Amino acid sequence: MNTTRAVSLLRTGGAFLLNFAVATVGVHILESPFIRYVHFFPVSKASILRGDLLTSAVACGAGYSVYARWEPRSAKWVWLAGLGWLGTLVLLMLDGRHGTIWEISGTTTSVNYHNFSDLDFQNFSNWTGYTLPGLRTMFYSAGAFCSSRITKHKLLNRASVLSKKNVE
Repeated sequence: MNTTRAVSLLRTGGAFLLNFAVATVGVHILESPFIRYVHFFPVSKASILRGDLLTSAVACGAGYSVYARWEPRSAKWVWLAGLGWLGTLVLLMLDGRHGTIWEISGTTTSVNYHNFSDLDFQNFSNWTGYTLPGLRTMFYSAGAFCSSRITKHKLLNRASVLSKKNVE
């Protein structure tokens, strides 16, 4: 393998890791000013789903903005890392001792906690450690993909307008 190919692979890998960091940690930082509007106490299905919606919306906006500004191709593929991250939880759950993926996110009827001491720690840990980063990476990539399609259409429209002006 020649040096330029190695540098290219290193650059691509670095861009992917940077986008992954933005999709997970950056989105968490961006959503922190808005988390007080979710009202997690008392913990209920509605509050957890509002948290999921908030993190998904912020991730989609971040992915859209990053792709609109810098157009990193790897931003559209960060969802694979999130899917792999969720896949590790699914593999861990096969033994029956690692809780569930979605129980804390409100899709079961048993979630209605009055304080955080009533929470099942394993399910809460799964939600914060696997489900939220999975949602963030998937919606980050969805935002980047939407931005790539909108940007592509804008460029095509701009090119067609310019070509019409040159013809006249």
